[in-house]
Amino acid sequence: DNEASELEREAARLRAEAQDLEKDKASERRAVRAEQLLGADRSSAAMLGPEALTVKVKEVVGLALSPGEVGELMGAGASRRDKLGFDDLASVAFDAALEKFIAAQDARLSAELANRQRELAEEAEREKMLASVTSAFSGDADDGGPVGRVLACLPYLLPFVDGLSFGGSLAGIIPTPLLFASGVLLQVKMAIPFGTFIFLIGFQFLCRNPELPALLRYNLRQACVIDIVILLPEFVAS
Repeated sequence: DNEASELEREAARLRAEAQDLEKDKASERRAVRAEQLLGADRSSAAMLGPEALTVKVKEVVGLALSPGEVGELMGAGASRRDKLGFDDLASVAFDAALEKFIAAQDARLSAELANRQRELAEEAEREKMLASVTSAFSGDADDGGPVGRVLACLPYLLPFVDGLSFGGSLAGIIPTPLLFASGVLLQVKMAIPFGTFIFLIGFQFLCRNPELPALLRYNLRQACVIDIVILLPEFVAS
């Protein structure tokens, strides 16, 4: 029991010493900042008025004070309200008021930084979307640009025309201009002897040309495969 009591007293003593040390450190910190604000040591009789305090706080702490905040700091002085000496600047009340303004500024700057980061992220997202939309209409080495993309769609006219015979029941719902254009394409193809065979050979020849855009060559191959799949049932049935 005696040993436990001794340990408790020792612990209490250590805690008290730690608290005193923290108080001394806080007091020294306030004194150092007071000297910085005064621009003189603690034994000096220098004093700061409202205007000088505003300038010094800006220089030392980097805090721009409003007139109301300056008045609150001046009122935190222990002696007089028109000027502050070393004891006033090193007081707990002045330090607490100044730390409150510093914390408010830090919170305001953090909020502004967060808003700026959000704006930058939104701007980056808009630029990304704009780039994706622009790239859809801009040319590059792979797709040949808008012209290359239009050309890449044309090979599908062959399987489209060859598949018209299987879509007779849909003639009533197909728009008349499209139906007329489809008939014209079909007549042009039928006017060429072995038209489908010639087109397939031509597509195979063109898709092997490395000078053509990759997108066009890919769609030429796809059109050949689709057309063969469409014609295969008719060939087997015959």
